[in-house]
Amino acid sequence: MKILLLPLMIILAIGSARASEDEGLFIPNREVEPKYDIDDGEIVMRLTSERLQMTRAVFRSDTEDKEQYWLELDFTKWADPGSFYVFKIGELTYTTGFTVRGEGTNKGGGRWALGLKDADIGRRLLAEIAAIYALPDSHALDQSEGEQAGAGQPATRSESDSDGNAKLQPESEGRSR
Repeated sequence: MKILLLPLMIILAIGSARASEDEGLFIPNREVEPKYDIDDGEIVMRLTSERLQMTRAVFRSDTEDKEQYWLELDFTKWADPGSFYVFKIGELTYTTGFTVRGEGTNKGGGRWALGLKDADIGRRLLAEIAAIYALPDSHALDQSEGEQAGAGQPATRSESDSDGNAKLQPESEGRSR
């Protein structure tokens, strides 16, 4: 029985590692030219992407609006969300809604923030992000209840041009055309 469990555990570990390779925050690699295809009468632009490495995720309440929450993600590389990006978590694909709030905890990196109105969605996203990026518990923090102990830069409505309702798109709608 032990002999059968070991290969099964290895296969499951490899499968879960592969699943997380196509999840997370992806930005276009600007050094590689886009490729264009015709697919069922549509022009499809294909971009080579780079997955940004995350070091910390915090889910917290807004400092002014108690019905607003923020999911703040610290990445090792600076990237401006004004450009094209894809943030894929499970079956959800975000292509809008994020703002950048400086370096975060990484010198030369960037802190991305996503405004949310539903605390349950924020907590679920935090847990999924922690698993995808293999963040230790000390780097995936739920600070949505009680004190904001060290949550970083406070969020206010004036800092964000997001209305707190991130656009959720099915995976099939997330590619550029």
